[in-house]
Amino acid sequence: MKATPLQLKKLPFFQSLTDEELTKAIHCLDLNTMDVKGKKQLQLSLFKDKIALLLTGQLFIEKTSAEGDLFIVSTLAPGDLIWNEQLGLSDDHIIQVKSDTKLLVFEQAIFPEGCGLRTYIYQQLLKYVLEQHQRLFERVDLLGNRRLRERILSFLEKEGAEAGKTITIPYSRHELAHYLHVDRSALSRELTAMKRDGLLDYHLNSFTLSD
Repeated sequence: MKATPLQLKKLPFFQSLTDEELTKAIHCLDLNTMDVKGKKQLQLSLFKDKIALLLTGQLFIEKTSAEGDLFIVSTLAPGDLIWNEQLGLSDDHIIQVKSDTKLLVFEQAIFPEGCGLRTYIYQQLLKYVLEQHQRLFERVDLLGNRRLRERILSFLEKEGAEAGKTITIPYSRHELAHYLHVDRSALSRELTAMKRDGLLDYHLNSFTLSD
């Protein structure tokens, strides 16, 4: 479905554009919206030579190793991009749609030279993709923690956990094991030990760090 200026005006990505420029952007950048129901998988080939901006919902980028182990590469939230070439994504990755999702799709990844907004849009896209790259680098640091306890604490702190305050993470226990790249039983044992040692408390996917 073709995007509308009213939809774009609500997005930080386009906030500095006038109504006239928004109308031009829709046509010269060929902007459409896509609604995807939750609890399904999408192949990245669907976005070949396209760019998608997540407007609502939540997506997991997943990959299965040669040994058959599932690994959550990253979590996408509103404002994040699906841009295969820039994010190093391939057909080996899949998109797990966690909840009903709306995407803004740039139907071509290379915009017409005659589009006056071409430079502005590329600058915005690069800004957004650099932010995603930064999170991927932080994820590499997270997985660099050899001790599972340190990995768990580092993850919770990056999720915004503070002593005495409860946060809810976007993962089930099974998904958290895939995200931290550990065996689920090992994760459960370590969480039990951390709770026993007074480091944290938890219920399902809600966690509270101790003072």
